[in-house]
Amino acid sequence: MRDAACGGVPFRHPERMGKTNYHHSDTPSMVGAEEMRQEIERRLHKQEGFYGFQPFLAQFLSEYPDLFLPYTELSGRLLLEPRHLSLKEMELASVAASAALGSEHCLNVHIPQARKVGASKEEIVEAVMVGCLMAMTKGQSIAFRKLSELE
Repeated sequence: MRDAACGGVPFRHPERMGKTNYHHSDTPSMVGAEEMRQEIERRLHKQEGFYGFQPFLAQFLSEYPDLFLPYTELSGRLLLEPRHLSLKEMELASVAASAALGSEHCLNVHIPQARKVGASKEEIVEAVMVGCLMAMTKGQSIAFRKLSELE
């Protein structure tokens, strides 16, 4: 498996297997290395099915089960199975946030994904503009408040 968004970084199987203290109602209690490896593989497979490739961050964190499991629990809930947003709305929000943060890697994932779930080019452009506006006005808000304090 290769990560298309990050230059084809090869997938590496987890090396650090063992017990984890992380417990969540949706996460099976992992006690053995084999069970943990299977759960990690299941989650990686689910992400690959959704995106069509393995995102780099998930690949990297899969070597650290105590970080990977809670990370994929949260990211899976928010990005793969949003409850209150449609997939299109969630992807447009991801595009806006990625643009605001200037994250090229995230934009490489979420712009094509937004198109895949039905967002038009115009909707994506507007999401980018909203994200960039929020990033710009944050700096303005801080700077202008500081300036006002001097008067």
